[in-house]
Amino acid sequence: MSNARITITVPYETIPNEVEKLISKSISKMSTIVENFRNGTIHDYNKVLQDIEENRKKLLLVDANLEDAYNILLGYLQNELKQNQEKVASNEPPSV
Repeated sequence: MSNARITITVPYETIPNEVEKLISKSISKMSTIVENFRNGTIHDYNKVLQDIEENRKKLLLVDANLEDAYNILLGYLQNELKQNQEKVASNEPPSV
């Protein structure tokens, strides 16, 4: 199974909530990975190897989600900073 990146459009003010959802999704996946290892049979080494490989693939998805969250939040903060600088330049109070 291969993965694809998609783009979604959301209202600007909901961006922090969307980032929170991405982070929560990543935490949930990590918890599942840890739980799967805890519940595994340690003496079935072939099964452990398969689980490790499967979990490495899942971690790639977690990393991709966290990268998305990072980039979205970075863009959001840069836009907020730009808007505040423009307000200061026009003598309006900042919105933070």
